[in-house]
Amino acid sequence: RYYRTLSLQRGDSARASRALYSLAYWQLYRMRNPRSALQSADLYERRFRAGANAESVLWIRMAALCATHQDSKCRAAAHSYKRRYPGGKFARHAKSVIDSQEQ
Repeated sequence: RYYRTLSLQRGDSARASRALYSLAYWQLYRMRNPRSALQSADLYERRFRAGANAESVLWIRMAALCATHQDSKCRAAAHSYKRRYPGGKFARHAKSVIDSQEQ
């Protein structure tokens, strides 16, 4: 609830951006709730497309889509990640998602 409240604040966009990233991370990896994580990641993308955690949030979005078995959207998110961050920290993982789903 705290992260959600911080993420909706206006004014301090760096703080709100970090809170929304943290919320998406906790929802996916700690609470095991990929649908909520996807909603938070989509909100982050709309509000902070070029934010400090944009790369990690795009990865969370892709992982949440895979976890909810939305395979075509998962693959599209992996392609999107590779396009935006070709040398990014999750590039090899994104490539493996693309390769595994194209077989």
